[in-house]
Amino acid sequence: MKKIIFFLTAIIFLATVSTSCDDTDNHAEATCIYYVGADSIVYSNALDAQYDSLILKSIDSLQFTEYIFEETAQVNFNGIASAIALCNSQAEKKFLNKMSSPISLQQLEDRLYHDNKIFFNERGITNATDIDLHQMTIHVSLWSYTYNGKIKSSTANIY
Repeated sequence: MKKIIFFLTAIIFLATVSTSCDDTDNHAEATCIYYVGADSIVYSNALDAQYDSLILKSIDSLQFTEYIFEETAQVNFNGIASAIALCNSQAEKKFLNKMSSPISLQQLEDRLYHDNKIFFNERGITNATDIDLHQMTIHVSLWSYTYNGKIKSSTANIY
């Protein structure tokens, strides 16, 4: 359901995105919208997979995945493709910067417990450290909503 809402939001943003090319000024501008989403998680301890859907929601709520952002670029020559390529380059740089400093396992456990306190309390887990998650690797992709394509994929180790 959350992904559907993001897709609908992106479509609304897409409807408002402007891409222009002004021949009189001999420059081109582009504004593109991007989406970052989790592809999968690889758990170092198979027991952690029992919380898979909860973990994904917590990673999303920490805004490490499932977010949308916009990039704008202008080039000084008449070529909209160059402006779009510059937007993609800027988006890729932001994406890779975020991937290089992922959330910590402690942050994930804290959010997981906070978001699902009743669930864990019913199972005798009364604080975040009792969840006892282990290192995991999350596979994440950067997508262009404006031009419907994957820009980049990356992985982040959470430990």
